[in-house]
Amino acid sequence: MKQNPFVELYKKNNPFALIDVRERKEYVEGHWFGSVNIPLSELWRQLSNMIPWKGFPIYVLAFDDIKFDQIFKNQGYTNVHILQCSEPKREVTGFVRGEYSWSKAFGEILCHCSDFRELGPEQLAHDHRQFNLYDVRPFAEYCEFTLPGSQNLPNSNILGSLKFLQRSKKPAVLHCAGRTRSILGACTLIAAGYAADFYVLRGGTQAWQLSGRERIYGASNIVSNEQQGQSEIISLIERWEIEISCVHNKNDLTERINSNPALYFDVSNDDVQRDLSSIIKIVSGTNLVQQTDTSIACYHTPVVLIDNGTCSRAAFAAFWLKMMGYDASIINRLDLDETEEKNQKKARKKIASVPLEFATPIYDFRRSNDFERGTHKNAIWANVSSIISNAAVNKRISVIVYNEAHLKFVELILSETQTRISDAFYWDCEDACEHFIAPEKITDPCDRSSLFADRHKGNLEHSKAYLAWEEELPDQIDTLVKDLWQTNIQKIF
Repeated sequence: MKQNPFVELYKKNNPFALIDVRERKEYVEGHWFGSVNIPLSELWRQLSNMIPWKGFPIYVLAFDDIKFDQIFKNQGYTNVHILQCSEPKREVTGFVRGEYSWSKAFGEILCHCSDFRELGPEQLAHDHRQFNLYDVRPFAEYCEFTLPGSQNLPNSNILGSLKFLQRSKKPAVLHCAGRTRSILGACTLIAAGYAADFYVLRGGTQAWQLSGRERIYGASNIVSNEQQGQSEIISLIERWEIEISCVHNKNDLTERINSNPALYFDVSNDDVQRDLSSIIKIVSGTNLVQQTDTSIACYHTPVVLIDNGTCSRAAFAAFWLKMMGYDASIINRLDLDETEEKNQKKARKKIASVPLEFATPIYDFRRSNDFERGTHKNAIWANVSSIISNAAVNKRISVIVYNEAHLKFVELILSETQTRISDAFYWDCEDACEHFIAPEKITDPCDRSSLFADRHKGNLEHSKAYLAWEEELPDQIDTLVKDLWQTNIQKIF
């Protein structure tokens, strides 16, 4: 395959999903731009979350000889097309490296098409008393590390904080950990008609470290949100030509969902843990824009953002999704006092407590980071993508999995190797006892990216390479997408 299949699919203007089922590490090392990574080991969990319609057109990039059509059929999908392919032997347009390449490339093109002022770490350090510094990442990331004196103002809260920013006598300086989110934050201010001075810290916390300066940890200085009146937010939404409607209760919302097939996301709270398991998916509006391909796999498909506040968060996310080419609209939900079933914790079913000894070798098929937190002392970490290509696998094994759906999927994949499961156990931390251990870290696991992996852990070479990778992305993507984005951006900026 010498050309990106995404281009021809996108040009037809019909709904589709282009799925790369390689494990995360391999995908990040090189993939076709516009493809969405749903690793084989995560299909049982992520596929129905990302593509909720069983008849939706799915194109699967098959880099291996695995019977993917049967695997998708087993998951209930009826409109699946297998595209046999291999990695290009030389550099070609549209085959890119990195995570979140869709959003990252958009951010760089946005930077090229807009006009805002940047300053470097040296100037900020020298003149820091002249500025107010804002970290535009979600609060959880801000707590992990940020810059001295920085306050937390997530991107999705910026529209709700315009008056707050304008009241300050000092110019604002926006930063993130790298480039993309601070670029989006700056351009949100421009699109909203923000008149006061502001700057972007070039390279964010990584550039700060590269300049020889230290970050701080555990910060909790949060900018109060929702200070902008709803009428002002609605005015922006109308100016940006974003469709908006209201629902007054849960029944109205359910009726709307049933009569209007779309991808529904609740972006009301930027600090919630991402949950794509229900019809209304809960995400951070900030990260929905910055990590789009982790939540949206369906192109040419309506995207509806639900906001139970002033709609400032939904306005931010819908505006940028439209700039990226998505058909985004907003529902303002007004029934604030109802308790959502989706927020109720469901009890985990268990087959049995995990025993001390097993009659057959035991493989733990959970994610590598969960395995590293704790597993059975005799367990070996396993990934279905690795197992299926390993002819030396034992023919009868015991397995540790998350739940029944995970077990059935592992059984399906293992059937390709003639491997049979003799015993299966659902992992539950309540089972922990003396024969459970926290094992050593797995060396280079296939389900996690290793590209620039330590850029936030003090590895300056990784930070330098990462920032260079971001800036080079626009030269590597397909002209079709680049032209679309530039046209949309130039209508506003």
